[in-house]
Amino acid sequence: VDPPGQIPFSITKVEGPSANTLTLTWNSIEDHLYDAEFSPALQGWFLLGDTVTATGAQTTKTFSVPPNQSRFYLRIVDLGLD
Repeated sequence: VDPPGQIPFSITKVEGPSANTLTLTWNSIEDHLYDAEFSPALQGWFLLGDTVTATGAQTTKTFSVPPNQSRFYLRIVDLGLD
């Protein structure tokens, strides 16, 4: 994704406050919608929660992690303007 202003798009912080939740922080563009997704093996992606509307240059959101997922991949998808 090459957002306006060439903001580097990436997850900048991952925190696991408990076994069943995960807090992600990513670079964002104000008023853009984002989906957080996970994949156990990069074969099919699944939503971690509701779509998030960014309110600034960084967005932080806590998501529930599916049970019995000890290892998985994450991605943030920029859906464009709200």
